Amino acid sequence: MRRLTIDHFGFIYDEAMKKPDLPLKISEYKLLLVKLVRDQETKKAQGDVQKLIELAECDDDFLLKKWSLLFFIIGGPAVFIGLPLILSLFGLFLPPFLMNVLWFITKGLMLVFLILFSATAFFTLRSKQS
Repeated sequence: MRRLTIDHFGFIYDEAMKKPDLPLKISEYKLLLVKLVRDQETKKAQGDVQKLIELAECDDDFLLKKWSLLFFIIGGPAVFIGLPLILSLFGLFLPPFLMNVLWFITKGLMLVFLILFSATAFFTLRSKQS
């Protein structure tokens, strides 16, 4: 019986996505994210010529910083205040073992959010210094 390794799954992913080299480099992830942000901004402009001109002149790094900071300004209170409040309400009628799992997941989300926010703040401050 042949054992499947991570290389087999990488090959399957390569064939499905027609990507020659995996894993993707961070610059490729950045380009993909910039493309998604630009597409979203273009949809938001809805044919407004002035906004489309500003979007065309806008730097990729600025767009990423703008969207990431907006994400953290909205998402921060949701993750650190909203989720614990919701879980506190759920704690009134859910069993304790399920609440432990939900709190563990919530704390994991808080950790991921904090790490991503720290990385965004670091790269934003670093780019302003150079």
